[in-house]
Parts: sequence; structure tokens; C-alpha cells
Amino acid sequence: MRNGWFWGIASVALLLAGLCAWASAPAGSAWAAPLPLPASEQHFSDILTHTLYLPLTASNYRPPCEPILGVSYTALSVVREGPVPDAENDAGYNLGLLDYELTYAYPGLVDYNGGEDPSAPQFPFLFGDQRVPTFPNVYRLYHGWGEPVTDWPVTMLGMAVTRCEVLQVPESGYRIDQQGQQVLVIYASEERIALNYGRKDSLYGYTIYIENVSVEPSLMALYRQLDAAGRYELPALFGSQPLGQATTSEIRVVIRDTGAAMDPRSRKDWWRGR
Repeated sequence: MRNGWFWGIASVALLLAGLCAWASAPAGSAWAAPLPLPASEQHFSDILTHTLYLPLTASNYRPPCEPILGVSYTALSVVREGPVPDAENDAGYNLGLLDYELTYAYPGLVDYNGGEDPSAPQFPFLFGDQRVPTFPNVYRLYHGWGEPVTDWPVTMLGMAVTRCEVLQVPESGYRIDQQGQQVLVIYASEERIALNYGRKDSLYGYTIYIENVSVEPSLMALYRQLDAAGRYELPALFGSQPLGQATTSEIRVVIRDTGAAMDPRSRKDWWRGR
């Protein structure tokens, strides 16, 4: 009993001493972190306080899509009419170099007056069911010098998809070789692809850009190989041929006509008959 009384008094005394020491500490130093110990004297518990919480980081991880079965890709020689482009650093090829912004334009198909090209690529063929998807967001693309493209109210179109949904080459009336292939892959990365409906490794004619797409690994490998070898050849694809899979619930699509961004909502041009 006497021992318990003694230790109780001792504990109170220690607590009071600690409070006095804290109160007498110089201003601003009461919560100062202790100086680090030399590595040889650090305790294992001290090191653990600096550990990253991997479960929190991993909670945003999405497993990659499974490869598309049964696909194969071939190369086609390029008709060279100018210098070899530096596609990675050219915003005409790599859309990731350009900014864009949300707009409040109508998120649906629109009707424009004027002529039409009966051979223009058709966006319903992006999808296996050839549907007109919903358009969750509409955007305005920027020029490389930092100003928005104002020729049309919308120059980038968000399309609703299912993650890992297979995406295909939009069908057109154009053919770039005797086998019936329709496009050259003029740029590809882990999250975007650019398809040109011509054979000149240029922006002449129509170029379609798709963002938020996981390019099929074998197509990605072929593009990188041919790009590194000087772009004398590039991957060539048929209409409706699979090219990759959506990585999110929204892909973003841009179409240019000889470098000029067009309105991807235009019914008479890209959604004919819908």
C-alpha cells in the first residue's frame, strides 16, 4: 500500500516537472521536431514514421485491359514529300502537347449547311455496335500558341464508353493501297493515337485523334519500331480494325481536315444517317 502511494506521488511530480519544462521552453520551440539521430543510432520505430501508405496509393490503381485476341498489324511504305517529322514533339501528331477546355455547347449531334464529302470517315464505326454514344462533355481545342480554336463551338468531343471497350478505325471511302487499308498510324503512345487517311505521313486529308485509349501492345510496338527506324514505313490499318481499348469511361476525339480542327458533332460529315 505504501509502495503504491509512493509511486503515485512520484508520477504526479514527474508530470508537473514536464509541464514546467514545456512552459519555460523558448517561444516557437515547444513543438520543434527533434534533431535527427545519426543513422547508426536511429531506432527502427523512428524510420517507420516516414513510410508511405501504399494501400492509399494503390486504391487508384486500375489493372490494364487484356490484349485483344486475334489481331495483327502490318506496315506500309510512306510516300515522302517533305522532311521526316518529329512526331513526339509536333502538336500536329501528338495531341497531348495541346491544351483544351470544357465548353457549354450542345452535347449532341448538330446540323450544318454546306457541302459534304461522301467518303468522310464515320464515327459510329469506332464502336463494335456502331452506335451514337452519349456525349458527357464537349471541349474546345487550343492552338499551339495558347489561344483557343474558335472556328467551331466544339473541336473535341467526349464519347461515353465502357472501360476496356475495344475501339476501331472509323470506316471511310478512302483506300491507301490495293489491299483496301484506309489509314496510317502517324502517332501512338500509351494513351493516345492519331490516324491519317492518307499515305504521306502528314496532316493532308483527314486525321482522327483518339485520347484515353490503350493502344494495342503489338500495334504500339510496331509503331515505335518503325518510328525509330526513320518512318520509311508506318502501321497501316483497315476500316473497323481494332486499334486499342478505352482506359476510362470517356474517350475524347478530334478530327482535322488538312490540319484544321473540325466540329466532331456534325451529323452530315461524321455521323451520316444518324
